[in-house]
Amino acid sequence: MDIYECIAQIKSKSVSNYRCAPSSSMDIAAAEMVLGLTFPQSYRIFLTELGGAHWPDYIYGTGWKDWREMHVDSATLRERSCEPNLPLHLIAISPDGLGNSYCLDTSQWPGSECPVVIWQHEFGESQRAVYSHGSFAEWLSEAIAEELDDEENTQIK
Repeated sequence: MDIYECIAQIKSKSVSNYRCAPSSSMDIAAAEMVLGLTFPQSYRIFLTELGGAHWPDYIYGTGWKDWREMHVDSATLRERSCEPNLPLHLIAISPDGLGNSYCLDTSQWPGSECPVVIWQHEFGESQRAVYSHGSFAEWLSEAIAEELDDEENTQIK
């Protein structure tokens, strides 16, 4: 599933009163400036189209108007201040529900995308983040597929 198919799937599943506002280029640039990092192309498209999401999981963005802690810059800065401190080249994009964070690893840019890694709260600052997916779009596609599979299995029971 490409990033546009992912976005369409999220739009079809999201309850309208929980949707974020799509982000402007100014919103995106402001978050990048706060973090001192640049977002990869698929995450920029996601932000421009959706601003953030609560399905298939909580995904930090720049479109959460009344929920500042869900902003990507706020979440990343919060993780940078927690032990173990999130390295400066990682951008937190989603909590895993167990205290760990899925992050964009901006230290690795093989093109217009960077990989998604997992930063684990139980390990120290010297940890190497664990590779998860080659891009934000790949990570999002798998998260959607897993959630749809879970929904299907719940309906069968």
